[in-house]
Amino acid sequence: MAATGIQADPSIMEIRMELMFKGLGLKDAAAKALVHEQSISTPSILRDMSEYDITTLCKVIRKPGGQVEENAPGIGRNAGRTRMVPNPGAPIAMIHETRIKLARFYLKYKEMTSRVVETRAMTPDAIQELHDFKLVLEIESELPDVTTIPNLTHDRIFEWFDEFREYLDERVGKASQRPLSYVVRKNTAVKPSMLDPETGKPDSTYMNYSHEVHDRAPIKVRNETTRNETYDHHFLADNVTVWKILWLKLKKGKYSSYLRPFLKSRDARKAFFALHDQLLGHAAIANYGNAAENRLKDLVLDGTKTKNWNFDKYLVEHKEQHMILEKLKEYGHAGLSESSKVNHFTLGITDPTLQPVKASLAVSGFDLSFDAVVTSYRTYKSSLQMQPGKTANKRVNVSAVSATSGNRTSDRENKIGEKEDGFDSSKDYSKFSVKPRFYKVGEWNGLSKAQRNFLRANSRKKGNKHNGTKNARPSELKTMRAQIAQLQREVAVVDESDDTESSDEAQQPPKKKKKSTFLVSKKR
Repeated sequence: MAATGIQADPSIMEIRMELMFKGLGLKDAAAKALVHEQSISTPSILRDMSEYDITTLCKVIRKPGGQVEENAPGIGRNAGRTRMVPNPGAPIAMIHETRIKLARFYLKYKEMTSRVVETRAMTPDAIQELHDFKLVLEIESELPDVTTIPNLTHDRIFEWFDEFREYLDERVGKASQRPLSYVVRKNTAVKPSMLDPETGKPDSTYMNYSHEVHDRAPIKVRNETTRNETYDHHFLADNVTVWKILWLKLKKGKYSSYLRPFLKSRDARKAFFALHDQLLGHAAIANYGNAAENRLKDLVLDGTKTKNWNFDKYLVEHKEQHMILEKLKEYGHAGLSESSKVNHFTLGITDPTLQPVKASLAVSGFDLSFDAVVTSYRTYKSSLQMQPGKTANKRVNVSAVSATSGNRTSDRENKIGEKEDGFDSSKDYSKFSVKPRFYKVGEWNGLSKAQRNFLRANSRKKGNKHNGTKNARPSELKTMRAQIAQLQREVAVVDESDDTESSDEAQQPPKKKKKSTFLVSKKR
């Protein structure tokens, strides 16, 4: 229930209004003219005037026109005579006219927030506090049309209701001057004024004036005569304004069927909550929850090598469903426990190379947080990738082992060179033998000097052996093809960060093979 003003004896109220105008700085004659001649005798009369009306009113009081009777000077038989003179009016300074307009807005603000009006509290300082808020509302009432209304789509249902309220919060009713978001707030009733301190008070829960208006603007008021509750007259107008916005945005979409029952009544409040119940009611929330859990059950990481599916994307899909289920908790859904998250995640991983992790987690009874389980898988995958010779998720083009292209060329500048290792081509390094293959920077620099020199000597020897293969016999070409096939089986990507680079490289047209130089490496 909202208080609409002070009920008092008319003569007492006129005195209070006169004192209020004087308190705003008006002269006695101007205050009396406003109350008695222009009948601004109650706060509600001033509140319901427009600013244009106040400007016109002040002009009339300054220059009312017509004539008034006054005593004429004279003595003797001329004494006591009167004469008619032009009505001088009563002066009202511009600052006082501005204060009257602010006083009118102060009264509207009290109505917006369901507060009792006390004329003695309407001091210049009190009304001046609302000056900036008044300017904000004036600007927002002139904002452009509804083309900026948030779009309601299937994947933005949760966000849309909040975004629509925020949109209404930036628009105000023409007559009420209230931010329109109050029309679709959940509760119609407001707290008793004594139990709900105003904005700016020490115990107030309101961050700003707009916040207070949103929570306390009257939707229903009690009729003092019948004692029945009726809709506030400003709310009825604002409700239609919000309906126009809502219908204009949704009338051509698939959600219009939820609004059509309210087309004749143009009841935005009922239409908004009917739409909310359809899209975010108990049945809808249960459906969203089931869909999210079913999606988690369907996700599988089986080790199949595909460009658009890997461990990271598998993880992102799980996280997205977790976010949906967490959001649903705000609407009464139970959400998803940590153990259920872990269970869905591990059950979907059937990749044979990751089974040791699942076995290790099973020993602990999967008694870990979801993030801890993800970390376990990541750590294991990293250890696999650091092992030389292990086959990782994706193979690279054979050109990666060429002496003039791929990783070998790009890494060469960072590798320790033969000068630093003191390489001597005449020495025998066979006792420091290591497996001849391509070594990345970290692996190469981790070998001993003698091992690196063995690989250099082996590379030189291989190069000399295959010089002149242009005229090789068919049997030798067959041997070379076998060596290439062996390299194809051994070379693999050892770092997932190379995945994109390798994919791009694999899409390039294959280079023409050069029989005489394909397996010849430069001197390390």
